[in-house]
Amino acid sequence: MKDFVQASKKISFLYHGIILASLVGEVVMLWQLERVVPVLYSGFIGFLLFHLVYHIILFVIAKRSGRLDYLVTWGLFLMFNLLYDSFLALVFLGLSFGM
Repeated sequence: MKDFVQASKKISFLYHGIILASLVGEVVMLWQLERVVPVLYSGFIGFLLFHLVYHIILFVIAKRSGRLDYLVTWGLFLMFNLLYDSFLALVFLGLSFGM
């Protein structure tokens, strides 16, 4: 039983750590958008692949933990990121047409 609690704490720390780190990274990127745009624009496909990979990792952790609150958190986080990525795609589309 003690091993299960330790494993659960480790998964919880990992799961929430990934979410917190990615949120901090995205807030910094929005805050510094003017400086970051040339870097992201050249590698926008890589940026989207990065989002895809960490959402898959979060989903696998949530699914393996068997906790419904992790799956709900993952779903809300995914919806937030889809809106965020749509916003960035519109910004990059506007930049590519010189708007």
